[in-house]
Amino acid sequence: MKKLFLIAATAAIVFASCDKWPGGGKDDGEARMNIVISFPKAMGTRAVDNNASDKDVAVESVTVFVFDEDGNGVLGNGTSFALSDFTATGGNTYSLSQSERIQTTVGKKRVYVGINLPESLKSADNEDDLIESASTAGLEGENSVTMLSSVATPTLASQEDSEEDTPATNIVTTEVKRLVAKVAVTMGEEDYFTLSEDDPNGASFTVTPDKFTVGGLATTFYPVERLDGGMLSTPGDDVEAVGSEMRDINARGTALAALAAFYVPEHSDMSREYLQSNLTHAVVRARVGFAKWAIVGSEGVDYENVSSLTPGGFVYVFRHDGDTYFCKSASAAAAVKNELGVSPAHDVYSVDENGRFYTYYHLFLNRDETDVLAVRRNQFFDITITGANGLGSPSPIAPDEPLLESTYLEVSVDVLAWDYRPMDRVLGE
Repeated sequence: MKKLFLIAATAAIVFASCDKWPGGGKDDGEARMNIVISFPKAMGTRAVDNNASDKDVAVESVTVFVFDEDGNGVLGNGTSFALSDFTATGGNTYSLSQSERIQTTVGKKRVYVGINLPESLKSADNEDDLIESASTAGLEGENSVTMLSSVATPTLASQEDSEEDTPATNIVTTEVKRLVAKVAVTMGEEDYFTLSEDDPNGASFTVTPDKFTVGGLATTFYPVERLDGGMLSTPGDDVEAVGSEMRDINARGTALAALAAFYVPEHSDMSREYLQSNLTHAVVRARVGFAKWAIVGSEGVDYENVSSLTPGGFVYVFRHDGDTYFCKSASAAAAVKNELGVSPAHDVYSVDENGRFYTYYHLFLNRDETDVLAVRRNQFFDITITGANGLGSPSPIAPDEPLLESTYLEVSVDVLAWDYRPMDRVLGE
């Protein structure tokens, strides 16, 4: 994984005890703490990340949490800063202005740093509030730039009046990550796919992807990563990944920083035994076009031309021996199956008010992991559609069945900034 010293994806944040706070110091257990943020390039109003959109990298506030060993807030806890509170110090680092540096206490601490936190997190008085009790509102959906570090555990020391250099014990480095994952869907080289094009009866059909969304339920959404035996285990509230909104699929060639995307909560404990409807996944909608109805003729299965579909009606579809059969009614589907001597179940697809018929593909993320199907914070999934080998589901809602094997997708993964993961997908495979 490529690690960037970048506030929008990862950031090195250094805490340094600097000038002696008036009236404080070694004798009364107080220290003054500076925050120095290191960037690879000039800060400005946004950090630099070629894989991120403007809102992904806009830095509006920095909040520092300082807890004692028992997790209780101490002097300086919850202090927030704006970009205007920082000044350039050279070497692509930015330091709090002299008047803004934090007064806190000496001794063992538990320190977290957050970027663009919602008010519910900024007001955490103790570590439990930060980890377990924060409202999830504002941490999912469109909030792509909320970030928080893992815990740092320094032992802060005070400075003697004669000391000019920061004590080594007061220099703490921690890393922040976005609390959400990012999911985008992009078209590949073709705008649509023709299936069964060699059918001698001319019963080919087309699949044209046009919209996408994200589904699933994150059952353990929380602001802070806490590991238990290698598994993320911190409790949290149930959070729907997204609502019912569907967006246009990104056109091929769209720049990474311009991709339309959904931001979803971390979904870290999902094993392959969970129901598909609960697993975080992308949902791709595709319009289906076909020219032939399957019917029973005088000499067996025959085909007739499709003029149009009835708005509000249905299409009955089943597959047999590699072929797809589109039927006008359940009785017509039963008759065709009887003529073929087969009995596969048929799916019922709704026709919308404009006479269009859509199918839905459920693309499960991280599906190549052996034991789990996890969506972790700071991951960026760019799903490129490269083909289709059949119809998907009649509904955008994933079925309530365990996902035991991969059935749809071919995936290649590369990890860049945002934990960026380009993925080539073949629909219906």
